[in-house]
Amino acid sequence: MFKKHQLAVKVEKKNNDAPSYTIDPTSFSRKTAIVLDAIENVGKKVFLGVCIYVLLDTYRQVEVAKNTNHS
Repeated sequence: MFKKHQLAVKVEKKNNDAPSYTIDPTSFSRKTAIVLDAIENVGKKVFLGVCIYVLLDTYRQVEVAKNTNHS
């Protein structure tokens, strides 16, 4: 059944003389600065949101405590 089939493998060697990839350091630095700036902005917004949440929750707890003591 499988006796008439053949397996063919082709192996090629790449030319090592040509550089495969070059990185421009200035372009990489700019991209890194953009990503870090974006992360910093998100971090500031998250920190501000957490601070506002803590303040509002504390205010809510104080108001609940005031209303439960007067009843």
